Amino acid sequence: MAKHKAPRPTAAVSSAKNKRVLAPKIPATFWDTLVPLYTGDDKPLAEKEKILFRRLLPEVAARLAPRYTLDEALDKGGAGLICRLIDQELTRLQKDPARQKVHRALKIARPVETQQELLNNIITHEFTTLASLTHTNIIKLYGADHVTLDGTIRPFYVMDYIEGATKSWEYVSAESTSFHDLLRIIQQTTEALIFLFDNSIVHNDVKPSNVLVDRGRAILSDLGSAVSLREPDKTTTITFTAKYAHPNKKENAIVTREPNRMRRTLPSSEIQKT
Repeated sequence: MAKHKAPRPTAAVSSAKNKRVLAPKIPATFWDTLVPLYTGDDKPLAEKEKILFRRLLPEVAARLAPRYTLDEALDKGGAGLICRLIDQELTRLQKDPARQKVHRALKIARPVETQQELLNNIITHEFTTLASLTHTNIIKLYGADHVTLDGTIRPFYVMDYIEGATKSWEYVSAESTSFHDLLRIIQQTTEALIFLFDNSIVHNDVKPSNVLVDRGRAILSDLGSAVSLREPDKTTTITFTAKYAHPNKKENAIVTREPNRMRRTLPSSEIQKT
């Protein structure tokens, strides 16, 4: 397996580089929230991945300590696992720290040995893209780092946790959502995409699950397939959801291990045409 260059860590993730930080034990309740995320997956592969996470996540927790602690597993996408963290430093500043927790979200590359280089590249690309962006309708990055397990880099990053946020399709399907609300979500999502394009970036995987709604505000997330247009001659590989992709994008694309996910390699200059 190829060894991967470590992503450059940022100061926002508190960790000691020359000594190991003793992390709090991951609570049993966390592992209870991880198991359901694999419901319906291929059982042997799911069990293998969960075993690897049992070894990997304590290493990540140690790297995040003492500022962040793992709280709950939230979602599993094609490239990464998303977990809720507690920001211990900001929680201590609350009037009632026992009740008022300040949360962030962690996204870490899934430990899938046959696809590790691809998944690592997606997660690393996502946080390096986010590092240069600030927009009210795009998810915010707080820091990034990596651990090494079995000689392989395992990148992760910390981002906004949107308390009480809903997926966009759930929001627009709710009886309380008006037509005006729907137009606002479409407008804000479009503004986020225009902002990316103004910065020579194409998202490449826009779909309802990648748009969160926080108290009526649309937040675009998951930039793992985003591509910079500043290097038109560079060949790049994009991964996207077939159901929401333009027909041109699916031309010459191959189906990944997940039937609804496709992958295609092409010059950056061709991205705008898809």
